[in-house]
Amino acid sequence: MKPFKLIFISALMILIMTNATPISHLNAQANEENKKLKYEKNSALALNYHRVRKKDPLNDFISLLSGSKEIKNYSVTDQEFKSQIQWLKAHDAKFLTLKEFIKYKEKGKFPKRSVWINFDDMDQTIYDNAFPVLKKYHIPATGFLITNHIGSTNFHNLNLLSKKQLDR
Repeated sequence: MKPFKLIFISALMILIMTNATPISHLNAQANEENKKLKYEKNSALALNYHRVRKKDPLNDFISLLSGSKEIKNYSVTDQEFKSQIQWLKAHDAKFLTLKEFIKYKEKGKFPKRSVWINFDDMDQTIYDNAFPVLKKYHIPATGFLITNHIGSTNFHNLNLLSKKQLDR
């Protein structure tokens, strides 16, 4: 019974630790609320996302144990993504479509606080976790596809979106 207790307590501690918000993170969020969206004249902020993973204990545990750059460097959680979008909306970001981004780039003059959101690869996490947030806030975004692998269910451990999902 003792080995089971030790394993159970260890697993519980890992789950608690991965779901706890560090105090420094709370301070950073509090300080961010007062800042304005900084911009340089005639410029745009381009935000590129690769994965928007669901925040849950299993994903937290995998992230903790994994040495994957994909998970650690190129992913945000659904909560982080939503928080970023809400912050941008609250700070009067002007969200651009790809067509608008190109038009303003060619003119050499962007509206103040221009933001262009784009996604690489278009995997299932984008559809499940980012798309509902973008839809809720009426925010345009651009997706870049791996055209020869649309709908692939295991392309380098990614489930890429199907044509039907992309048409939505």
